[in-house]
Amino acid sequence: MDRSFHDSLELNSEAISSLTLNPDVRDPDVLIAACILCVLEMMSVNPREWRHHIGGCAAFFQASAVNGFSGGILSAAFWCYTRMEFCGAAIAYGTEGTILPIEKWVLLDKFPARSTIPGDVDKIIGNSFLEMGRQTPDMYVNYAVYLCAKVCNLTSRRTRYVELGEDNGCNESVFVRTRTLRWVELQLWYEMRPVQMVPTKNLPGSNYNGRFPQSFFAHWAAISSNQLYHTACTLMLESMRTRTSVSSIDSAVHSPLWHARQIVVVSLMNLHRACLNYAIIPLFVAGKLFSHQDEQIVIVDLLKKIESCSG
Repeated sequence: MDRSFHDSLELNSEAISSLTLNPDVRDPDVLIAACILCVLEMMSVNPREWRHHIGGCAAFFQASAVNGFSGGILSAAFWCYTRMEFCGAAIAYGTEGTILPIEKWVLLDKFPARSTIPGDVDKIIGNSFLEMGRQTPDMYVNYAVYLCAKVCNLTSRRTRYVELGEDNGCNESVFVRTRTLRWVELQLWYEMRPVQMVPTKNLPGSNYNGRFPQSFFAHWAAISSNQLYHTACTLMLESMRTRTSVSSIDSAVHSPLWHARQIVVVSLMNLHRACLNYAIIPLFVAGKLFSHQDEQIVIVDLLKKIESCSG
């Protein structure tokens, strides 16, 4: 293990341990401090080690029962944390899901969790996101993060079931059924977008040798949310193509490469500073699908711009 990583992890663990001395795990100061520690660690260590630094923060949120619907500053801290969860899961090549169980991400009083079938729970949660997203664009971005995490968890379960022999119940029939539910959720997100989330203008491929079209967004939240949507679709379609045969319901949808191009387009045309860091993982996901050197150069240049602007 790299010595600098060992020191960083040790200091982070010591800081997290100090926070646990506060008996009130719902104290906003404690949760925010834990999130800040995670952000600083993820900026300074190898991305492959991100999950080691998320665990402490996940434990705080699980113990406090704070979730994405808690409201106020607690929700803000939680959604900051979930973006890091998604980053760690997305670069794991389908082998790892989220540390904090996805059922802990959003909790509602509208249904008895143990007596409602999963499909109904998904609909209630989705409707709640849609309702809040119409009032607060930030919440619609959070909805996209939530859907991305659900896709990562599904692909991870399937990979571990097939390749590692893990007895997690994700057999072929369960995978296909759950995959269909996730795909419907993603398309509902896209179809029900508030007006702020829709591009102000779309142009056909006319830049970078015609390889990428152009899409312009007026609202910063639209930049991140649409990019995350295309990222989730890319991950989902890749799992359809490589893990099992694509069913008839998928014959009319766009290819993973189409979604990957949209990920790149969003960053090419909308380099808003508030969205720079959130674009790194989507660009990583998209970049794995491009084989032409010109396209790879575009992504590398984008990553360099993000680094120069954000450090």
